[in-house]
Amino acid sequence: MNIAGCIISVNTSENYGGGIHNFSSTLVMTGSNVYHDSAVSNRGGIMIWATGIDALAIGGALSDDKNFICGNYKSGNNPSLDQQIRSFFVESLYDDFSDTNYISVNYGLLPQVGCKY
Repeated sequence: MNIAGCIISVNTSENYGGGIHNFSSTLVMTGSNVYHDSAVSNRGGIMIWATGIDALAIGGALSDDKNFICGNYKSGNNPSLDQQIRSFFVESLYDDFSDTNYISVNYGLLPQVGCKY
């Protein structure tokens, strides 16, 4: 799945990944905003079922490639860093992607982007 320059926000899932639920496929995401999404069963923002991080290209070294992933939460809870991007097998992926993305519990000053398909 390729996502570039998109806004994914204010979505709710009954299960996992309120914003994005990626099930065992390659995910390439750059220059996008994923914010204020929630999930009832955990993993509010982005839920990854991939068995290896090598199948993921989320963000990048250049500022235009970085994604804003923020303000996502488990339903009924406040946003937390571990709810922004998670894996079913590894749990929080914050440490793996914090250098190549802007990840935060706050979403006050996000840039405005439009989707590119």
